[in-house]
Amino acid sequence: GEGGGEAEEGKYTLVLLDGTWPSCQQMLHKSDALKSLRCVRITPTEEGRYALRIQPGPDCRSTLEAAAEAVAVLEKEHGGEEARAVLFKVLDRMVSLQCSFIVKPRHRPDAPHYVPDRYQAKPGGKAGAARGAAARGRGEG
Repeated sequence: GEGGGEAEEGKYTLVLLDGTWPSCQQMLHKSDALKSLRCVRITPTEEGRYALRIQPGPDCRSTLEAAAEAVAVLEKEHGGEEARAVLFKVLDRMVSLQCSFIVKPRHRPDAPHYVPDRYQAKPGGKAGAARGAAARGRGEG
């Protein structure tokens, strides 16, 4: 409808806020435009994959995880599950690569949802190869 922010039948506009949890809450509370949008909750289908930060709750997900889950639901009849799998594969690779560069992780066993050894490099990990590739990209090595 006109000015009502309603989508045409079967068409949606997905708005995702990307930032820290506190900054996204601030964005939402300060923006009348965001507050006027319909808010939906998608129940995650599996454990969170974003191991770089501890989420504030067990159902909280990174922006990319939320996007993947939303696409799977909204595009169920048009390859949504396949798109979700691709997005999760990208996320898994990003997390793995970023974790390979962590030299001295900060472990906080008192934090909610703490996972011991979350950042441990896997045996035969690619940290050295990734660093070498980055150095070659800068003209080193």
